[in-house]
Amino acid sequence: MLIVCKPGSGKGVLGYGVADAIRGDRPVYVPMSERHGRPHYFRAFDGVFRDDSVYLITDASISYHARRWQQADSVELSMIQSTRRHSNLDLIWDTQNTGLLDTDIPRHVNALIIKQPSVLQSDFERPQIRRIFDEANAAVGKWTKKKAYVISDGGRFTVTGIDLPPYWNENISRDDQRGRPPAGERVWSRLRWPT
Repeated sequence: MLIVCKPGSGKGVLGYGVADAIRGDRPVYVPMSERHGRPHYFRAFDGVFRDDSVYLITDASISYHARRWQQADSVELSMIQSTRRHSNLDLIWDTQNTGLLDTDIPRHVNALIIKQPSVLQSDFERPQIRRIFDEANAAVGKWTKKKAYVISDGGRFTVTGIDLPPYWNENISRDDQRGRPPAGERVWSRLRWPT
């Protein structure tokens, strides 16, 4: 699943809500350094993708860089995404712009959720996503943090009344940002299957 919107429009908290909704009894891995009131099933992502799990990968936590995607270690992410169904592994991505992601990610998602975009954001999107932004703007009307436009196998529809998870607090959002790897670290070389 891919969640796209401008900063501060609620993509992170929506990602947490989706993770809560789909996880069943599985753990959810997020790039956190502190717990800050998260339920026990949220765990710190250590770079290993485990079967029977949910992963919330936030753009505030992992530095996506176009040159990195051209390196060999990006193939590992594509492999993880393409085999996720066979491992009971779900990936939830959130980003401000799909242009920051390898094209394989938008191609393989089961659902695209758009929250409030910025004008510049839609201008610099891939043409296919820009068309969907236009469609979302027409369908949603006036954007608020409680609205989202969803495209999935179930169709295209507007969601309203999105509520915060009961455990949510601002420290969780800040913590996801602090959880990102240090500048210059080769992020993708750390992503691997457990041995």
